[in-house]
Amino acid sequence: MAYRFIPEDEGIANTIKKLLELEGFVCVDAQTAKAEDVSDKVKKEIENSDGVVVIFTKVKQLSNGKWTTSSWLNDEKAFALGKNKPILLFFEDCIDPDERKGIHGELEYLPFNRDKMDEFILRAIPYIRDFYKKVLEFKGLSVCF
Repeated sequence: MAYRFIPEDEGIANTIKKLLELEGFVCVDAQTAKAEDVSDKVKKEIENSDGVVVIFTKVKQLSNGKWTTSSWLNDEKAFALGKNKPILLFFEDCIDPDERKGIHGELEYLPFNRDKMDEFILRAIPYIRDFYKKVLEFKGLSVCF
């Protein structure tokens, strides 16, 4: 899981992590401190994963009222794409549409509102289940649902 390790975003990340775990995923993030370069640590985690979940949250408000997101998370997404990993993207709904564009092209994402996470959960379950199928296919396992 890739997300910003700040107190304001921990609740969002924990909600998504719990949903993923209920669907059978084992979630790993790079939050644990290690005596190594952070970017190397993150790259290793992505390379060793069967899929990558990126949670894009707001960073800086723009003049149009929308928000930017983390360039670091965009880098993690691009690195995962370069490794052909299945990717699940979540974008906070206040993030500017131009910030949601990138190398991922037309890859679908699920928007969320941090104040309405209960509504998000119901929409997220089928999205997560579809991601689970993609991870199984990536691992070369048959998919029977």
